[in-house]
Amino acid sequence: MGKSGWMSRVGGDPEDLLDLFDEFPELTGQALFSVHIDERDCRIDLGFENAGLPSRPRRAWVEQGLNAFEMHLTFFGIRDLVLEGWTGTPKHTVHFGWMEEGRTPARDSEVRMEIRGTGELICFTAQSVKLTDVRAYRASQAI
Repeated sequence: MGKSGWMSRVGGDPEDLLDLFDEFPELTGQALFSVHIDERDCRIDLGFENAGLPSRPRRAWVEQGLNAFEMHLTFFGIRDLVLEGWTGTPKHTVHFGWMEEGRTPARDSEVRMEIRGTGELICFTAQSVKLTDVRAYRASQAI
């Protein structure tokens, strides 16, 4: 499977993630559980989790009884950050884009991220993005 969709914009070596899926997941539908804005380094880390393993989980994850999966994306060289009405509740739309409305980013590697929920918005442009962590874990089954 080749890179497609938002994955085609991710730098570094995301082969670990590509090997885990029959069809590459959309970011919309993944729970955004972590947002870390580092103004000193002009960087934003986003953590997405899924209550289930990928379609082709690593054998060790299955053998250990792990049942949830998370990935972290780090965006570098942040500009044009907008943060409105943040409550931390689940978001309805995650858009990982190549173009800003009405204009093209200055560099080919730039991306535009937009995350929306009811009355909430986080959007920014980044010079680059990298997959920085992938892990499976055992999520509690208790109610």
